[in-house]
Amino acid sequence: MISSKEIRKQFIEFFESKQHKAVPSAPVIPIDDPTLLFTNAGMNQFKNIFLGQVEPKYPRIVNTQKCIRAGGKHNDLDEVGRDGYHHTFFEMLGNWSFGDYYKKEAISWAWELLTGVWKFPKELLYATVHTSDQEAYDFWKSETDIDPEHIEYHDDKDNFWEMGNTGPCGPCSEIHIDRGSEFCNLQHDPNHVCKVNGDCHRYIELWNLVFIQFNRDENGELHHLKNKHVDTGAGFERICQILQNKKSNYDTDLFVPIIEEIARISGVKYSKDERGTSHRVIADHVRALSFALADGGLPSNEGRGYVLRRILRRAARHGHLLGLKEPFLHELVDTVIKVMGDHFHELKEKRTHIKMIIKAEEKRFNETLDNGLARYTEVLTASSQKAIRVINLLPVDMREKDKISDELKNLNFKELSKITTNLLTKGKINQTTINDITSISGSDAFQLYDTYGFPLDLTKIMAEEKGLSVDEAGFQKEMEKQKTRAREANKFDMGTSQMEKLGLSSSVVTRFSGYDKNYLHTRMIKHFVDDEQGVIIVLEETPFYAESGGQVSDTGEIYNENFRAKIHEVQKENEVFFHFGKLLSGEIISDEVTAKIDPERRKNIARNHTATHLLHKALRDILGDHVQQKGSLVHPDHLRFDFTHFQQVSNLELDMVERAVNEKIRDCLNLNIQIQRIEETRKSGAMALFGEKYDENVRVVSIGDYSKELCGGTHLNFTGEIGFFKITSESSIAAGIRRIEAITGIQAEKYVKVLEDEIDQIGRHLNAPSATVLEKIEKMISENKKLHVQLKAVRVKSAGSALDQMIERAAEVNGIKVVVARVNVPNPGIMRQLGDQLKDKLKSGIGVLFAEIDGKVSILTIVTKDLINKYHAGKITGKVAELVGGKGGGRPDMAMAGGKDVAKIPEAMKQVAEIVKELKQD
Repeated sequence: MISSKEIRKQFIEFFESKQHKAVPSAPVIPIDDPTLLFTNAGMNQFKNIFLGQVEPKYPRIVNTQKCIRAGGKHNDLDEVGRDGYHHTFFEMLGNWSFGDYYKKEAISWAWELLTGVWKFPKELLYATVHTSDQEAYDFWKSETDIDPEHIEYHDDKDNFWEMGNTGPCGPCSEIHIDRGSEFCNLQHDPNHVCKVNGDCHRYIELWNLVFIQFNRDENGELHHLKNKHVDTGAGFERICQILQNKKSNYDTDLFVPIIEEIARISGVKYSKDERGTSHRVIADHVRALSFALADGGLPSNEGRGYVLRRILRRAARHGHLLGLKEPFLHELVDTVIKVMGDHFHELKEKRTHIKMIIKAEEKRFNETLDNGLARYTEVLTASSQKAIRVINLLPVDMREKDKISDELKNLNFKELSKITTNLLTKGKINQTTINDITSISGSDAFQLYDTYGFPLDLTKIMAEEKGLSVDEAGFQKEMEKQKTRAREANKFDMGTSQMEKLGLSSSVVTRFSGYDKNYLHTRMIKHFVDDEQGVIIVLEETPFYAESGGQVSDTGEIYNENFRAKIHEVQKENEVFFHFGKLLSGEIISDEVTAKIDPERRKNIARNHTATHLLHKALRDILGDHVQQKGSLVHPDHLRFDFTHFQQVSNLELDMVERAVNEKIRDCLNLNIQIQRIEETRKSGAMALFGEKYDENVRVVSIGDYSKELCGGTHLNFTGEIGFFKITSESSIAAGIRRIEAITGIQAEKYVKVLEDEIDQIGRHLNAPSATVLEKIEKMISENKKLHVQLKAVRVKSAGSALDQMIERAAEVNGIKVVVARVNVPNPGIMRQLGDQLKDKLKSGIGVLFAEIDGKVSILTIVTKDLINKYHAGKITGKVAELVGGKGGGRPDMAMAGGKDVAKIPEAMKQVAEIVKELKQD
């Protein structure tokens, strides 16, 4: 059997023989495309070429692209594992032509590879073309020996490709294979007819050849492109399935080793039918997670991080179904790397990082399951309270009402279902009301699914145990809303770029000379001045660093004898630098200009950038190699560094990091900057940003033998020029991501001086020397705590005396003492203490206390031990609470409740006696 590794290799080598340049896959986490959650197609990294924003480096390209499709129109996450072809992660084999060859070569080469190299049976292959594409149809007939009867026309739905609502688009030609009638999953339908692009699984698409020849404008009109492109995509997993003669993608060598490892660690044998769904889900999802985390993704509560968290939790939940209650997914990462790591080296490089994040997230999910159960209980509690209110309005015997209410308070709805069914037959209640009080709403079920990872079937089982149903239609409606949001988020609308605004062609490039020049004389290519003297200037050469890689742009001036402009921001689009500023004087009428940056500001930026590299290395040395940069800001006044770490960095660790950085500053290490080939830098161990896409030649910044990173920013010559480094804060910005903020140079000196002055001032206020300020403050805090304890004791004692007076004034109801009083207490804790004291002093009786706490009503009811067989504190409290716009309940001997309407406390106090009479239990 031919291996997947050999299939991938044959594809790339075939197109290399056709003068294609093999390029690496783009990361699955898009770095510079805000329109995408994940890279979901091979064309994503070449989008700017199709849009005409950049010139291609190579006219012909081949690669295998890592893709993730989860949710939206592309894939339904819940379908993964149920069949043999749905996946979250997959590879897309592709070859591209950028204004070079076109339909003739694309069609003939695809046929040559499929039938000549891979030996697909020609008689089983079908080709589809767009109804308007006679050219492609003719090439299939003239350039291949496909059966002419197997060439079919299809409409826009299947054979017209579009990037988005606007932009490049064109017809496509798909190649399908007939797998035989045994693969038809609709054989039971007498009206079904198997056909290409039909509804069954008999004919499957192998390869899509897209011919990009149009641009769709905002009015929907199609215009011919100047250059025509070819963009092809063949699903790697599906190609492997056919060549390895398997019935499912999960039976190929891409998945079998992972599935076998799942079976080993779970002790549950794999079955190819529905019993193997959990094995397939886990195998698919751990692949997606491994690649996403290797490329810089992290589970979180929003965006792509939210999707990754859902994928991980779905896999973990299926592990629970196999009896794997403890974290296990991280144990499968080594198998994924064994299968995929030879081609995708990032998996091997990030092995420890991937495993650590997955394990930590699995632990978090186990906690979330517990939280989900708590949320489920809240849903049941709210449902029971609503049902009790409805039951109290129905024509039901009081004893029956009490019985049902007691059941509902115990979150048991079975009795409710029985009585409502009986009332329905008598016409005393309608079905809508029954559904409202005997089912979990679709929105609640969806929240349990979406936030806590509860599948709908689990919620249904748990609900049935309690005598409830689930509003499945409402759940599906919420699910569809989410899919709509995902589809909208994934739509790409081609915006207007700065290059288009200024009418610049894609061949324009700005040469950056700012690494060794603070000013230079150059030529102005384009400029724009608005009504308020705001300017945009494009230069042939510039010393201004454009904002990128976390480093802010330079500021300065562009001028000549005719004008002077203050530049406050520089942005880069493709290889063009746009200088934004304000026209200070004159009129821009000459092309020859001087461009000059603010050198002192640049030096401060360089201090903070070099310090950032030292900080990164120190964090990895002290916290561990799992630390990876997740973002940064390099500013002249401060720096900010975001990194992966799963707990707060302790004060001791921060002190060690700060000391390590300052030690390297004092060592005055030399910075060495070189341009190297990317392969060389990987071998040398240079740090690269997660998921960043690099050119073949990269800039490497080495600080002595201490640090080596790929970096395009500006730096110092020696670390000693930093002066001094000071961390000002450490915090969490997301799950698993910490942030350190720091300052250097003069800013650090100012910071320390301010701290010294503040300590001196505090010392003067405390009449203590600076060295003993902390000791003095700790002593004051200790004394303050003692005073609080004493004050609390006095308050309790005073309240106890007041209780004696309350008992003396107690009314008698049914021959027992009932104390009703309003008390002044600061919090519910003190109120409970008063309740305990009242119970002890009263000996036999009932007490109902009211208080206003934080603008709301608090009610406490106590029933002494000898009376709990006749009176229930929880029921009394609940009834009283209704009088002040609240609700509550509790134990037979003590219960608390809250209310909203403080003004109704006096009236509620008057009603207590009647409520006690009414609620006496026989």
